Amino acid sequence: MMRARTLVAVCAGALLAATSVLSSATAEAADKPGDGQLRGTAGAVHDQGRVNLYAPASNQIVELKTGFVVPPKPSEVGTTFLWPGLEPVSDGVNFEPIGTGVLQPVLTWGPSCAPAAGKPADSDAYSSWWISGQYVNTLGSDPGYEGCFSGPAMLVKPGDRLEVDMKLDSASGQWVQTVADGAKRASFSFGLQGQAQNRVMFYIENYDGAPFAGPLSFSHTTVTFAKADGGSTCGSWAAVPGVSGVRSVADGRKCVIKTATVAL
Repeated sequence: MMRARTLVAVCAGALLAATSVLSSATAEAADKPGDGQLRGTAGAVHDQGRVNLYAPASNQIVELKTGFVVPPKPSEVGTTFLWPGLEPVSDGVNFEPIGTGVLQPVLTWGPSCAPAAGKPADSDAYSSWWISGQYVNTLGSDPGYEGCFSGPAMLVKPGDRLEVDMKLDSASGQWVQTVADGAKRASFSFGLQGQAQNRVMFYIENYDGAPFAGPLSFSHTTVTFAKADGGSTCGSWAAVPGVSGVRSVADGRKCVIKTATVAL
């Protein structure tokens, strides 16, 4: 007799606040932090591959553009989240009262607690890769910002190239996440009370024994800052392992990155 499979839904980005490292005008690439129980999720086995790039608290990021290709379907085990994202630093502008949360369009394989309309049901969680714009904050307690928020899901196929744009709308104060897969689009807008974002993130997250190890390359990335800094921030990113083809444009207002490659 076939046993029913128990699926556990988890959320992307739940551990990140606990492992964030405050940095001023520096960049880092970190190894996986090891297994651990994540507050705000039900998943118990967690692996990360990650590249982190920091902007100084005296400046802030106002747009992130990047792209990546949907991998082949992994084994039907656990949950894999693949995503670029943005996060604040604790001495950045308007860090409180919201605290640490992650803006992230998340490509998902397996069960997820993200409230994304149109995602596969948990009983059919391995039928397709899907992506949605999300905001996840598991450490804060500010009403309206704690937990996981998501726009609608877009089903995607292995080999599809996804183009991501995360942009601060200065008129409304909303962060607008848009993911394009050819002619298809998925969008999600979320305001953060003027909180600055100072950390660019490229991540692989595995829960509950998910085997995806990468490598995963994010390519043709452009990061736009609120203020030009003569290229000093972009120059610091050139030394980060996994990052290549870094150049400053517009007197340091933008940083262009050819590839950022993440693996476990």
